Amino acid sequence: MALSILVGCNDAKENESTDTNAKKEIKIDKIASAENFKKVLNQYMLKECVLIKTKEFPVEIDRRKEVERYTSEYEVLEKLKFIKSVGINKKTGYTKYIITDEGKNHYKIINNPYKEEGFCVATQEVGEITNFTAAKDMMGQTVSKVKFTIKTTEEAFVKDINKSILVESMARGIFKYAKSDSKNLILTEMKGWMLLSEFRKNR
Repeated sequence: MALSILVGCNDAKENESTDTNAKKEIKIDKIASAENFKKVLNQYMLKECVLIKTKEFPVEIDRRKEVERYTSEYEVLEKLKFIKSVGINKKTGYTKYIITDEGKNHYKIINNPYKEEGFCVATQEVGEITNFTAAKDMMGQTVSKVKFTIKTTEEAFVKDINKSILVESMARGIFKYAKSDSKNLILTEMKGWMLLSEFRKNR
């Protein structure tokens, strides 16, 4: 009899502990603050990276007609040994490129609404929140516009790039990083603050 009572007490304590943990798990911070906004923005930014955008490999590029900036990216990538040309298509005159084993280490596909792909040269995160609007109603939703600076961390290989290649790349706008940005954040019941663009995408 005593044993059954003890078991009952243990069960009650376990249930109480489980309920307490459940309450902790569903606690959502809905406060509009620089700290919360920085945390939310970094959740998305750190999943992505700064890309030298390309087409899917193998790819054939018309080096005779395409705009200089686009074809120059392939020149730089070839000098970095991320891709290599494997000849010219005799029928079209296009130069064919394939990705190298070294290039595969830096190649990434970002599944944003546009599905961008290319070679990752840096990651970015929020430096500091510089301003945000008071949370206000927008078509039945609570929204705040957040402005922030961007901290960029280059991949190690960028520091090892031959200086002439890097200067050439920067002159053509290939290694160019944004220093600030702004995003709209929306307050949701289930997840707290999140990017308005992500909220619309998941509806």
